[in-house]
Amino acid sequence: MALRRIADFFNVEYNVDPQATDPISITKEEFDGVYAQLADAGVPVVADREPAWRDYAGWRVNYDAPLLAPAILNMGQRQQKKARKEGVCAGGQREIKTMDLCGGLQMKREN
Repeated sequence: MALRRIADFFNVEYNVDPQATDPISITKEEFDGVYAQLADAGVPVVADREPAWRDYAGWRVNYDAPLLAPAILNMGQRQQKKARKEGVCAGGQREIKTMDLCGGLQMKREN
């Protein structure tokens, strides 16, 4: 909730009703790598990675774009364009919150 409020303040678009299967900025390969590192370090992890990944991605989608917003806002313009092109700000095709220039909250559909 706090991350979404920060995103709203900075006029960052994000999906207000994400689905568990929507894309996130973390890849399955990155997740698997960190999972293996944790297991190798003796951290207790669940035995089956697939449900762990689905659960992680299903929760992460709720705050992925708002979490990345401060970092993206602090990037230079070239890095911002690259991040958007690479899908770092992916959000699916559902309702997106935006702020107009006067600060009013709007809802729009992203296709």
